[in-house]
Amino acid sequence: MGPKIELTADALEKSVKVGDEVQFRIGLTNTGPAATIAVKGKASEIGWDHDFEPRSIAVGEKATEYVLLTIRPPLDGVAGDSTAFTVVARGNTLDLAVTLTESKTDRVGAPGETIDPGEIDPGTPGTDGGGTPGFGAVSLLSAGALACAVGCLWRRKKKET
Repeated sequence: MGPKIELTADALEKSVKVGDEVQFRIGLTNTGPAATIAVKGKASEIGWDHDFEPRSIAVGEKATEYVLLTIRPPLDGVAGDSTAFTVVARGNTLDLAVTLTESKTDRVGAPGETIDPGEIDPGTPGTDGGGTPGFGAVSLLSAGALACAVGCLWRRKKKET
């Protein structure tokens, strides 16, 4: 098994949105002579994917090197879902936790726009409750466009006579 490896992370708990990924910087401190150390991990819940970059790394005597752990939640996850994640190197473990804060489809707005949930009034006429124009707003726009087209045709016809 070799010398003990001390595992550390930039944080023990992080949050992530559905469709996004979260990264942990994992430190591997070698308490013995130089060695190449493989890193593995496992999520406690099904559907949480992960990758280590690199999967193994040369660590000098009494030195520390770092790997990047990327965790992706399941696409069908909902806010509040979480998983425990165990990192393993040479039989030594480090326990992490990841929690879903919201899904990417919880709020809809213009690209780059951040919507404060307190700003959305589900009873506002002309919206579907999610901050996007609803059927009422679309119908009003369609009626306006139709009226404009009819008016333009009527004026053209009147000029011709």
